[in-house]
Amino acid sequence: WERALEVLGEERGKVAPYMLDELEVVVRLNATQGYLRRERFEPARGHAMVVLQLRPLCAKARFRLAEACGGLGDWRAAEEAL
Repeated sequence: WERALEVLGEERGKVAPYMLDELEVVVRLNATQGYLRRERFEPARGHAMVVLQLRPLCAKARFRLAEACGGLGDWRAAEEAL
């Protein structure tokens, strides 16, 4: 996932931004789920937060953010994410 994000960053300015934003959302959502499965809650939270900056109404990102925050023991943030 991290390499895919690096490549997306390298392509900024070469391709229409909206196209890269959509790809970034997909890659970051996948990364979030992967990190959650590995119980690596901090990077999962970070990726979910970036998705929400790009797509504030993304329900999948909100749910995964809540899972990550719960895994970190931050129950208040988990509740707010939902």
